Amino acid sequence: MPSAGDELNRKWERCRLDAMMKAGGGLLLGSLGSLLLARLRVWPLIFGTGLGLGLAYINCEQDVNKVLAKK
Repeated sequence: MPSAGDELNRKWERCRLDAMMKAGGGLLLGSLGSLLLARLRVWPLIFGTGLGLGLAYINCEQDVNKVLAKK
């Protein structure tokens, strides 16, 4: 049976992967928005990346709190 520490480590690894995927997706969407709508401005890139990281943070917080509540 896996310990709570092992489960927490798996959750953190999943959080890192989720953050990279969502930040990359936000960066991609932000770059498309920058090219199509904002005439090569930087703010859509920053906004998209920040939005992706924020979504990843919310998911991670919920997953980690579930593990910590079991202790």
